[in-house]
Amino acid sequence: MHDFPSAAFRLCSQRNACAVEHLRSLLRYAPDAMMLIGPQGLIDCNDLAVRMLRTTRDAIAQQISAPQPPATDTNGPESGDEHRPDASAGLLDRLRQSANDGPAAFTWQFTTSADSPVPVEMAAARVPDAGEELWLVRLRDLTPRREVEQRLEESLARFRQIAEHLDDALWLTSADGREIVYMSPAYEKIWGRSSESLMRGPQDVTVGVHPDDRARVRRQFYGRHPSAPLDQTFRLLRPDGTIRWVRNIAFPVTDGTGRVHRIAGITRDITDTIEHKQALHMVNQRLQRKSVFLHTLLDSAHQAIIATDQQGTITIFNRGAECLLGIPAPQVCGRRKLDELIDPRALEAWSRQLQRELGQPVRGGFDILTAKLRQHDVDTRECTFLDANGRPIPVLLSVSPVTTDDGTLTGYLGVAQDIRERKQWEAELRAAKEAAEQASTAKSSFLAQMSHEIRTPLTAILGFADVLARGLGTPAQRSSYVETIRSAGGHLLTLVDDILDLSKIEAGRIEVRLDRCCPTELVAGVLAMLRMQAEAKGIDLTARWLTPAPRLIRTDPTRVRQLLTNIVGNAIKYTDHGSVRLELRIRDEEPRLEIAVRDTGPGISEKTRRALFEPFVRGDHDTVQRVGGTGLGVCISRALARALGGDIGVESEIGRGTTFRITLETGPLDSIPQENAGPVPLNVPVIAAHTEPVQLPPAHILIVEDGEANRNLLKLVLQEAGAHVVTAANGRDGVELAGTRRFDLVLMDIRMPVMDGYAATRQLRERGFDRPIIALTAHSLREDRERCLTAGCTDFVTKPIDFEKLLAAVAKALQTGPRYGRPDASDSVPLTDDRPLHCSPRSGRPELAHLLQRFREQLLTRIATMRTALERQQRHRIRELAHWLKGTGGTMGFDEFTAPASQLESRAIHGSAAELLELIDRLESLATRIPVPEPETAVHM
Repeated sequence: MHDFPSAAFRLCSQRNACAVEHLRSLLRYAPDAMMLIGPQGLIDCNDLAVRMLRTTRDAIAQQISAPQPPATDTNGPESGDEHRPDASAGLLDRLRQSANDGPAAFTWQFTTSADSPVPVEMAAARVPDAGEELWLVRLRDLTPRREVEQRLEESLARFRQIAEHLDDALWLTSADGREIVYMSPAYEKIWGRSSESLMRGPQDVTVGVHPDDRARVRRQFYGRHPSAPLDQTFRLLRPDGTIRWVRNIAFPVTDGTGRVHRIAGITRDITDTIEHKQALHMVNQRLQRKSVFLHTLLDSAHQAIIATDQQGTITIFNRGAECLLGIPAPQVCGRRKLDELIDPRALEAWSRQLQRELGQPVRGGFDILTAKLRQHDVDTRECTFLDANGRPIPVLLSVSPVTTDDGTLTGYLGVAQDIRERKQWEAELRAAKEAAEQASTAKSSFLAQMSHEIRTPLTAILGFADVLARGLGTPAQRSSYVETIRSAGGHLLTLVDDILDLSKIEAGRIEVRLDRCCPTELVAGVLAMLRMQAEAKGIDLTARWLTPAPRLIRTDPTRVRQLLTNIVGNAIKYTDHGSVRLELRIRDEEPRLEIAVRDTGPGISEKTRRALFEPFVRGDHDTVQRVGGTGLGVCISRALARALGGDIGVESEIGRGTTFRITLETGPLDSIPQENAGPVPLNVPVIAAHTEPVQLPPAHILIVEDGEANRNLLKLVLQEAGAHVVTAANGRDGVELAGTRRFDLVLMDIRMPVMDGYAATRQLRERGFDRPIIALTAHSLREDRERCLTAGCTDFVTKPIDFEKLLAAVAKALQTGPRYGRPDASDSVPLTDDRPLHCSPRSGRPELAHLLQRFREQLLTRIATMRTALERQQRHRIRELAHWLKGTGGTMGFDEFTAPASQLESRAIHGSAAELLELIDRLESLATRIPVPEPETAVHM
């Protein structure tokens, strides 16, 4: 037998008699009711079996031998009975029938001495190698189970009686849940199916479950442990297509031994509950969305929104209110009243206003905010809140009542708008109005002064021009008249330039071009130019370095010269006696150049100083009436200083003079040579344009100019210089003339009727004209110059025309030859040429000879720097040095440097190393050919 010790089977392997005796001994000590049955019937049984069957051994033996039908077999999974024997067969026959199947388990019914039935479960196993049929049988009393089953049937009957009157479906299944034992009539109402169809068809607890829920329901029901309870909610899909929600609760039912015998459950239709919950959920969602929307709306509002109850206690305090006052909402909601946030002085003012408006006294506190709401829907006033730190915040506060649909008052709503910016705008508007009025007054004064400034030189120009036209005066007098006309015209041009500079400043288009220059020479040049004015008034004009002076700084020398001329010229103009001195120093920490211009003039009042740098503002009235001026110079000077990375400040005291302090960026000074501190000599030579007459070669020049007077004047000047001149009145005529004859150069006006200078220049270039074209224009901005060059011009001369500059530009263009397009081989200077370079007249002047030596030394040093930069791949440094040389070489009078320096600058970034090295070698060869003056002819500083 499979659950006996293996020792029993080894004993039974001996001969039959010995085996029987041993088996009998085993029966006596077995813990269960046991029988030993042979081919003739009962051989023996132990006492436990006798007590279980409640009879004698002889009665047991008789019942085993006699043919007797077995007791009603439950044949359930727990019985283990896999054979249904013949009803007339006895126990021995049953044992023989199952002999070939190994151990057998079946139920049998014995009768006690009192004729009471005893159902038992018999587990029998044949003893192997016993020599004859021997069976060991273990008995188990089924009476307790049958009693439990009986009680269960009784309970089930009562359960059915109850279930038939319930709306919930009650059901029973087998322990594994795969066989439906009972289903109450409510099934038909809930599932919409007949109970008969359920019992006829495949029994499955998931029948009718919605397809989307079926897998989950099966997994939860069949996948759990049988003793575990179950509570699940799912949908049923009824045959008519309707869907019902149900709740299914299942729990185990055990027998007397604690083993799970059945699964009981209740299925309840909860569709109404679910639908109610869904409807409630949707309502809640809508309310929540509305609440979120309202809160978002409140929080996104820029205004402070504050709601209160009827007594004024704050209930809502939005994010705008938090930001406005710097108070978190939890600190005020339910804790403070709206009137407590308002400045008490503002409440008092509000109360006084209400008394005047209503004609009756108003109680204090929150009543002030609501007093007028009895007559109006809203009360809006300016008042002052106090933030978390007690600082006042001006607001526009609107208070309105909050009522229900039937008009019941529930509270109040306050909306406060921050009006600090508006207040500031109003203040700025008032200030702007005052400033506009002052500016209008200043402009009127300026126009009156400008009218005087313009009419004065115009009177001289027109008067002396009339004298010349009448032929009056001696030749010497006529020459003096002409010089007076030129001087007055120059003064007029200065006035126009100041106005143009001011317009550029106001448009934010002021231009600076940074380059290396000597600050000492800049200052000395300005002093040399203004020295005669100072000497005429008996004023000492001096300059001194208070710190070591760098030889070079990086700035715009033209703009610095203009700035210093304005400031120093003003100082001389306003100073009647004493001195004007310049103090120069380098501020190492930045570095910056500081120039202090100190005068001993009358000084400037504090009121005038505050507006001194505004356009059209001049000094005190009496002084202005005496010295004149437009009031633009100081304003332009500050704009120039700021464009150069610095600024201008002023210090003054009435009766003790004025100091203008100018600061300028210098660029890095680490490797720049320094000179000792000390006075700046006023005889420092400055490179200036020469005044020797220019003689042109017999070139053929075309003048394209729409103004007849300008055409005739230009033609006269150029013919006097030796050129052959032809004129055209517009661009189209000029293009046609250039196509019929050969010209060496074209002077092209830009603004003309029929065809302007841009279009005419482009057409000439498209037709192959490769000779120089010099643009003539009254516009002097950088973009105007770039536009002319882009159209095809080679140079640029501004109006009114300085004829010396024009002749110099024409002479340079004629000497250089074709310059349009890519430079050709004619631009190159052979490296083998060792002849000294030709000097222009101004570079050959003895008083400037020492500058040639310095220029040659600087040039050789910078060429060496170029070679080092090329080795280190510092190409931007090469381009910077080439740009310096391109401008400086021509300024010094050596135009041979212009072409190779220009090529080096344009090719510095993307050119090959061999190409750059060749250009550097060419520049070095030119540098060695610069003529060095004899030591005795050099003038030293």
